[in-house]
Amino acid sequence: MRYFLFYIVTLLSIPCLEGQVKIGGQSGTIDSSAVLELESSNRGFLPPRLSQAQISGIVSPATGLIVFNTGTNCLQTYIPPGGWQNIFCGCNPPAAPIAKTSLNLSGAITWRWDSVPGVLGYKWNSSNTYSTAIDLGDSLQYTQTGLSCDSAYSSYVWAYDACGASSPTLLSDTLWCPIAATGGQVFDYVGNGSNGNAGVTYRVHRFTQTGTSSFTVNSTGSSNQVDYLIVAGGGGGGFDFAGGGGAGGFLTGSLNISLQTYTIAVGAGGAPASQFTFQAQSGQNSSAFGQTAIGGGAARSGSMPGCNSVALTGGSGGGGGAWMSCAFPGAAGTPGQGHAGANGAGLDPNTGSRGGGGGGAGGAGVLGNLGGHGGPGLSSAITGSTLWYAGGGGGGTMNSSIPGSGGQGGGGNGASGINNSGISGQANTGGGGGGSSGGGQGGTGGAGGSGIVVIRYPITSP
Repeated sequence: MRYFLFYIVTLLSIPCLEGQVKIGGQSGTIDSSAVLELESSNRGFLPPRLSQAQISGIVSPATGLIVFNTGTNCLQTYIPPGGWQNIFCGCNPPAAPIAKTSLNLSGAITWRWDSVPGVLGYKWNSSNTYSTAIDLGDSLQYTQTGLSCDSAYSSYVWAYDACGASSPTLLSDTLWCPIAATGGQVFDYVGNGSNGNAGVTYRVHRFTQTGTSSFTVNSTGSSNQVDYLIVAGGGGGGFDFAGGGGAGGFLTGSLNISLQTYTIAVGAGGAPASQFTFQAQSGQNSSAFGQTAIGGGAARSGSMPGCNSVALTGGSGGGGGAWMSCAFPGAAGTPGQGHAGANGAGLDPNTGSRGGGGGGAGGAGVLGNLGGHGGPGLSSAITGSTLWYAGGGGGGTMNSSIPGSGGQGGGGNGASGINNSGISGQANTGGGGGGSSGGGQGGTGGAGGSGIVVIRYPITSP
């Protein structure tokens, strides 16, 4: 056999030798068109395997020279003037997926990634081991459960096609857990930037029923922080040339919570004054987490100077009333929660006696040329919608056809004309009640609007 191979090599090394050569298979038979024929039932022809640098280093390659490029997995031939041309390229594994931001749920992380064009599917594993990875088909996410809050996790994803699998893509995140709590009216909304972080889902607990109830924290989550809005009940409006009720105190902020049950108190609005009960009542306090919003101050009735009615201080102060030439002062508000009510005005040849507007969370009450206007309230988007709260009640007047208006935020309008009642503050705004008009025979002030407590926290990672 050694002599036979030596003979073949010798023949091939003679440039001018004519004839045909066959290696392997049945000796003595060779295709008439072939100068060299290789025949085997279990082996193939292996051309030289070169890197791109080695191929580029071939000096004056002959036309038709064949090599296999190990860098591109392509069988190539040299054809001038174009140079090296691909005869055929084997398929390559797909590109690795690109990781997307994961989603944190309670005790779970949803891993996500972008699609890779043309692949058959994706595989995921908590370790960098493709052979044991979970085949997800064409899904672009996988939820890993049973995880611990505030712990760091990593996992891997591969794209695959008929040619094989991509290199692994590392996915990593720290599990963020939301607060878990019960109590009140519960609903969720997605922040849009003006009412919270854009794309973050918030859970809201809204307490609107007057009296006490509970907010129970079952898990403090990763942040243990809540936002709150606390508005007290508004003060009642006065009777007869009367002032408007002061708005309930307005508190908002953020604080840390713990695993416990918190008592939530929602204050009722204050009762109004009438010809039988000259003294209006202040609104009740609202409270949560040790924070107390003070009820709105009651307005002063006008009527006779000898009555015992007075404007009362509160979250915002009640407006003063008037009688004939007498004008009674409004009351002060609580710093940081509201403002003062306006004074009443005595008998005027053009407008007559008129009550002052109740103070609001956003500004003091105003006397005005006609009925006194309630002070403006403040807005909050804690529920997902921008709403106004704690507007002062408008004052009443007899001679004007246009009464004092309630402040934005649920304040009730005052009355005008003879024996007309003031408008009550809107429920769950803490708006003050409007004062009644003059006449002394009928009509009442408006009741103060009840308060509200709202608690909010994110349930997806901020």
